[in-house]
Amino acid sequence: MAQSAGSYNNPLKKFKLVFLGEQSVGKTSLITRFMYDSFDNMYQATIGIDFLSKTMYLEDRTVRLQLWDTAGQERFRSLIPSYIRDSSVAVVVYDVSNAKSFQNTRKWIDDVRAERGNDVIIVLVGNKTDLNEKREVTTQQGEDEAKKNNLMFMETSAKLGHNVKNLFKRIAHALPGMEGTDAAAQTSSQMIDSLFGLVGLQTGTELISLALVFNKVTGVYGLLAILTGYQLSLLQLSTYVYSIGVLGLLVYLIPHIRRQSLFECLALAWLYFLDTTINGAYTAAFGLDWYFASTSAGGEAKALSLPNVVSEGFEGLRRQSAIHGKVVPQETATSMILIVGLTLIRVYFTVVVMAFARQVLQKYMQLMIFEGPGVDEREGPFALDLPDGDGRKGRLGRFMVSFGRGYWMDIPGLENWERNVQRKPHSSGPLAGKV
Repeated sequence: MAQSAGSYNNPLKKFKLVFLGEQSVGKTSLITRFMYDSFDNMYQATIGIDFLSKTMYLEDRTVRLQLWDTAGQERFRSLIPSYIRDSSVAVVVYDVSNAKSFQNTRKWIDDVRAERGNDVIIVLVGNKTDLNEKREVTTQQGEDEAKKNNLMFMETSAKLGHNVKNLFKRIAHALPGMEGTDAAAQTSSQMIDSLFGLVGLQTGTELISLALVFNKVTGVYGLLAILTGYQLSLLQLSTYVYSIGVLGLLVYLIPHIRRQSLFECLALAWLYFLDTTINGAYTAAFGLDWYFASTSAGGEAKALSLPNVVSEGFEGLRRQSAIHGKVVPQETATSMILIVGLTLIRVYFTVVVMAFARQVLQKYMQLMIFEGPGVDEREGPFALDLPDGDGRKGRLGRFMVSFGRGYWMDIPGLENWERNVQRKPHSSGPLAGKV
């Protein structure tokens, strides 16, 4: 199984965002607020270039943002053009309480235009609106400058968190290649988005779950057969008991489909996956047991059970296969084709249910990013430091997403230089100094 375009292992579309501006205007603080929803009052200058990466879950697509934090000091200016060269977005930041930092945005914008022309989005950001009483640059001045140079504009406060999430959300929606054919490529990260192309994933999951309920009701009738004196084999009895257990779980989980409850939708997906696997195993066991227990029409061989064939090894298997190949009616081949066809449909239904659970998970993570405490895309919403990570449900949630984590979380394979920068700065040295 997991994260994903066309098939689920293709990488997400990545976009490079470069943060530019004078020293101490708050570039790093904006990134830190977005990444970790925190703010450090202790100023520490960025040395050279720092890098962070984060996945954003939008309403209809998922994108990966590479955030490049640059130093504002003059001695590092020579490094910056090479980082601008392949960027998708340039975020030019100034301090609303420092008129000079606003005036100097002109040279940063010119540097970007010189390297990228018009093939880049430039966002002008007036930071530190919490210092409104010391404001030297009005909102109108910022808007006029942005309009004159065809830039996006927004005022923020990294300290208070004001407009920071909205800033990144606007940037994500404005990214190049998000319409037309590229939009189709993005939405293809969801391997399947409907049931037979007729109904959505939620309705499809409800229909599939109801069909499974009717299937498992047979377990009740199977156990009632015992009351009539009908003898059940151990395999048949275990099948009926298992069906009743699954039926009980379905009765609990199905109401959560419409509510889009994260834990329960994940549990339903895994239940259907495991049930499909177990159902296939039971079908194979019944088929083999029937095959080896049946006798030849001409009495050429006595009945042989599956355990006996296993004990005799491959020689017994070959002998029985030769006998049955002559006497099994042609209708058996049709039955086998039908069974294989139904199994493939079950596999398709499994993919639909899992795609719905994945959709619920990603929407939930998006909500946590924009309105909640935030979430690490590798650990997911069941991380130990998050509310959903508590207790037995949290442990089971982490267990469920640990298998096929890339599918559930949309995590592409990272380059070596991207590793170890997913969570928080290390104590051994700042990953992104506070600017």
